[in-house]
Amino acid sequence: MDNWENKIKQAQFAFEKQQFDKAIKLSGQALTMASRAFSQVAVGDIQKAIATIVISYFSLADGYLAIESHDKVLRSYQNCLSFVIKANDMTSSSAIDHSVAIAMATVKIDEKWQAFKQQGDQFFVAKARHSIEKFERELKRLRPYCCQKDKQNIH
Repeated sequence: MDNWENKIKQAQFAFEKQQFDKAIKLSGQALTMASRAFSQVAVGDIQKAIATIVISYFSLADGYLAIESHDKVLRSYQNCLSFVIKANDMTSSSAIDHSVAIAMATVKIDEKWQAFKQQGDQFFVAKARHSIEKFERELKRLRPYCCQKDKQNIH
């Protein structure tokens, strides 16, 4: 996963230098690396496996937001959420680690999504209303799971 970390760092550096197309390309490469390594990494560390993919999608979304490609931002969040939903249905050797990873990913997606909506283009929001509503229904489906698992882990 060192290569993945390097790609994400390179993407962040490109983003900071306002080289957004380069940042998007590097984020996409990081996502590909994380996706290919997912099964292998998940055996040893499910939280890390899920986090690398979620972070890669967030990095992509940030790049798309910087170039005001709102439809691609939405698609990045949709793909990220779809991945988390699929990961939620997986079994892993550690149910607690799995639950924590899903809960953390859900909370982070919700936070990033709310921030995007607040700074989002109203024209885009109106145009993509149906896609946004579908996304929010899917996210809402995971929220009770997230909160329920958090309560179980606290007690």
